[in-house]
Amino acid sequence: MGTNDFLAYLLKPYTGVMFIIGALLGWASSMNNSNAVVTDSIHLWLSIDGEVIILSFLPGLLFLDSYNVDIHMFQAGFFQLVIFAFPMMLAGTGLTALVAYFFFPYGWSFDLCMTFGSILAATDPVAVAVLLNELGAPPRLKTHISGESLLNDGAAVVFFNIFSSRFTYELGIKGFGKLVRWSEGIKMFLRLSLGGILIGILFGMVLVILLFNLNRGLSPEENVVQVTTTICLAYLTFFVSEVLCHCSGILSVVFCGLTAKALGEHLVNDHKLIHHFWQTMEHLLNSVLFTLGGAVWGGVVSKKNGDIHYFTGTDWAYLAVLFLAVQFIRFISVVVFFPLTKRIGLGTNWREAMFMSYSGLRGAVGVSLALLLSAEVFSHTNNSSVLSHPQREQNIVMVEKLFGFTGGISFLTLAINGTSCGFMLKILGLVKPTKSRQQIVRGFYAHCVQLSLVEYLKLLTDTRFGDIDFAVLKENVSIVKNVTEEQLLAALEGFRREYPYHPEPDLTNIVSYLAPSNILGGVRRSLAPSLSTSSLVVSSVERETLYDYSSFLDIDAVLEERNVFSELLRREFHHQIETGELDSRSSIALSLLRGVDLASAGQGRDQGAAPNYWQETLAHQSNLTKHGEWALHLYRVGGMFHWKRGDRDYHAIRTRVLTALSFIKAHSAAQETFKTQFSYANSNTLSLAEKAIIDESRRQVDMADAAIHLVDTEDLQAIKSQYCCQLLLRKSAGYLEDLTSQGLLTHRETGHYLEKIDSELRLLRVSSELKSEVKMKRSKVAPAPELRI
Repeated sequence: MGTNDFLAYLLKPYTGVMFIIGALLGWASSMNNSNAVVTDSIHLWLSIDGEVIILSFLPGLLFLDSYNVDIHMFQAGFFQLVIFAFPMMLAGTGLTALVAYFFFPYGWSFDLCMTFGSILAATDPVAVAVLLNELGAPPRLKTHISGESLLNDGAAVVFFNIFSSRFTYELGIKGFGKLVRWSEGIKMFLRLSLGGILIGILFGMVLVILLFNLNRGLSPEENVVQVTTTICLAYLTFFVSEVLCHCSGILSVVFCGLTAKALGEHLVNDHKLIHHFWQTMEHLLNSVLFTLGGAVWGGVVSKKNGDIHYFTGTDWAYLAVLFLAVQFIRFISVVVFFPLTKRIGLGTNWREAMFMSYSGLRGAVGVSLALLLSAEVFSHTNNSSVLSHPQREQNIVMVEKLFGFTGGISFLTLAINGTSCGFMLKILGLVKPTKSRQQIVRGFYAHCVQLSLVEYLKLLTDTRFGDIDFAVLKENVSIVKNVTEEQLLAALEGFRREYPYHPEPDLTNIVSYLAPSNILGGVRRSLAPSLSTSSLVVSSVERETLYDYSSFLDIDAVLEERNVFSELLRREFHHQIETGELDSRSSIALSLLRGVDLASAGQGRDQGAAPNYWQETLAHQSNLTKHGEWALHLYRVGGMFHWKRGDRDYHAIRTRVLTALSFIKAHSAAQETFKTQFSYANSNTLSLAEKAIIDESRRQVDMADAAIHLVDTEDLQAIKSQYCCQLLLRKSAGYLEDLTSQGLLTHRETGHYLEKIDSELRLLRVSSELKSEVKMKRSKVAPAPELRI
């Protein structure tokens, strides 16, 4: 595991990282009493109303979690999840309260201890759910963890409302809290839980009806309205249930999302849009919530009155003990209910039960409830006229210590349990693939090899890559390193099926490198017809003679056609970036895109002149070289700076060649699209304005092609071959990533292959920059920055 991979693994619990950042901000603000803008801003956030915190963050977070649940698995294991979420959660709440009541030396009342227990009982599935998906854990385990957390959050809030009302009533502040007796508590529990569930189902049905009527799938505006409807209903459900009906808003949002998933998923017009929106929404809400929670926690644990700290060294010791106690209580709760849960619903086994006991992370809901309690007690205590100063100080210290423990447990479970859950899954054997699954993965990888070979054959038919060296591919691309005659023959058949109108690729350079095949006879003869084809493939589009008909042109029509063609070029360059042909971080991509912008702007200044895309691209590339592009390449292996004149010249030549190759491809594709899709009246004949645009583009292609032919043949072949390696590696990576995004393979199954491809891309980039093998003949070619076309 490399340094970058190790750091990425440590940053896996993203919410834990945001919590640390917030804690540092809170600590800094508590240490700085000045009126700085940053300090004032942090204090403003920390004084936010508790109800606003709950209303702002929880509906958005819970709706996505509930909508992502496998609804059929959820229904099958519903009674199991009810046991996890209610009896097991109540047991955890009670045991945690007993630890706080009898072990902590703070003199907390039993109701405050039960409030504390209900806060710590709320589990967070986000970090573990992501890990389970990446590693390919059993679907039953994923359903148990995510389903338990959803219902558990609702149950925790129900018990929190009951016991926090009793605790705040004890503070003796008029209008704050309520003495909820046990009989009334049972009624309150039923009202909060059952009422919240019914309201959630009702609003879920309303959402389904709205999605059904927003049925114009080809309207982008209506697709956006569908997404807007989901977020509005999520927050409206919470508001109506929590504020107007005094039921559980969390349970309402959960069952609204479940109802929408069960009955309305097929009514969504654009699944990618709604999925990406909610993913972004969840990311933002988690970022702000955990940063805010961390800031409050950092301020609490570093706060002091004179020389006396509110959170002392003794408190840190109790926090460590509490963390161990929470782990043990979770384990006991799962084990006690295991005989029942393994016999009902989806069933379970001892390995999954052990992992469930370890994966009880504390997160968004617990932090939100602790923030709510802290903010409400702080506000009512400061506004009370009946409390003395010592009583105010005691109340504030009490809830701040409670929040200090809550934030500490959230951080420790995210940092310790969250980062080690992957090891636990492997130790328990929950992600060990079966032989049949291994066979499926090998089948997908074999298909990936075939796709790469088909892509290579397609490149051979491209005039840009007719002379690439297969030996370079074998050296740099492991996926084709041991290709056999059998595989090449299958790829050739696939190429003929997929590209029936392409010319046959020249296989002369490949056959001598093929590994022996197990097929006896006939294979090499089957490849024979392809061996006679020319290595230089002429484009099937005939090059027309360029005539001077400028005096007959309609200038307005030409300007409009040029605008269309410029947009086509931008689209083609962005397509190359998306497919990996262009590195989005390189100066090449920036120069090509900027060249289109500059050429279009030049056309606006001088409407009679044709846009010179190539010249503008070169000019921008030269500016980048002059104004600091070299600084991006002042790194070398081992931190040693090594920059020779020959390397610098070769890098400039390589950049120019790759720019020209991408430029030619984009213009050729844009020409074909322009002629077939945007020509006048969609006919086979071109208008004079359209013909002028095509001829202008061809002149640009000739200029780029001339720049390529100034390069030495040996250097040009090496550059093209390395570029071909990059294209094949990107193609393979794109195929594997698509399989992962579609759910056909897990991150764990594709991770090894993707890491290998990424390493080969890095080595390819380093080898091209160092230029240890290729010797540039400076006598035959001038440095690229001086080239002028």
